[in-house]
Amino acid sequence: MAEADLVIWGGGALLMDNSCWPLIPYWFLIHFYLKKVLRKRILAWSHGIELETKIGRFFAKRILRGVDRITLRDESSREAIDHLGLTNVRSEKVPDTILWLESDSREKAEKLLSDAGLDLSKKIIGFVPTFWPFCCKPGDGLHYELGRRCGLYRNRNRVQIDAYLDDLADLIKQLLEKSGGQVVLIPHYASDLWPDRACLKRLAERFAERVKVLDREDPTPAEFFSIYKRLDLLIASPLHDAMLALSQFVPAYGLAYRPKVSDFFTSVGLGHFWTDWQDLRHAEGRRRILEGVSELEASWSDLKPLVRERIEQMRGAAALNILEAEQLLGEGRS
Repeated sequence: MAEADLVIWGGGALLMDNSCWPLIPYWFLIHFYLKKVLRKRILAWSHGIELETKIGRFFAKRILRGVDRITLRDESSREAIDHLGLTNVRSEKVPDTILWLESDSREKAEKLLSDAGLDLSKKIIGFVPTFWPFCCKPGDGLHYELGRRCGLYRNRNRVQIDAYLDDLADLIKQLLEKSGGQVVLIPHYASDLWPDRACLKRLAERFAERVKVLDREDPTPAEFFSIYKRLDLLIASPLHDAMLALSQFVPAYGLAYRPKVSDFFTSVGLGHFWTDWQDLRHAEGRRRILEGVSELEASWSDLKPLVRERIEQMRGAAALNILEAEQLLGEGRS
């Protein structure tokens, strides 16, 4: 680090305090060392910013004043900066660079899905629910994963998670009845410190053959990401799963648990094809989700050219990060 001409900090949801309050003070200490001790230039790269605590806002304001350039991945992050009153901070909106990621072949995807027990001759619907809201709290002194390593949070919200699994099971049952296909459940977190894998296995056990869990730990990231190109439809809460599917022009319906998810769906022209994740917690909400999914599939041939155009525009805009880095490097050497 001491020899670096530029420090790239990012990207994604680093400047967020909704998982534990010490996270942003931690980043402040890192930045203080980089700027005041090592005297480094810093590029904040495609950041997602969400601030819920006073201490988070206090330190975030001082961090952002100290970086040399800021690029933001979504509109809600720009609003967060505006709420901090940082009128003298230059920021650009630059999409998440995950849109540039390359995945493995369709053949690799088919092998992974086949190994999971799915029939490749039938429709395959991917489903990535979130358990994050049950695990993380802004008032926590340790991030959930670190706390779990220390023996904390072991039974957090277990009753609520069990009820959530009942709601998911009802939605999947109706989805199978309407589609006649299969569902592959995709854990967002592979680590057993998170509840995703264990809960999705329990969920799949409620169904005979048509619901499987993608539960292999050995695929490379490129191999794992390839599964999205082989899906016929994705229903997802996490942002990056939706991005990976739509960047390969697979229809995706969003169950937004943070503003970043709804921002992305709106930006690619799918503003009507997401809903709040809490809607699946009640029967009327699940009915609306199923109606939205049906409408998305029925209109995908018309929507796909618009989504393709927006994704390509976002990929081009993401190159601004590189230009910002090159400019900062040039300034540092002049």
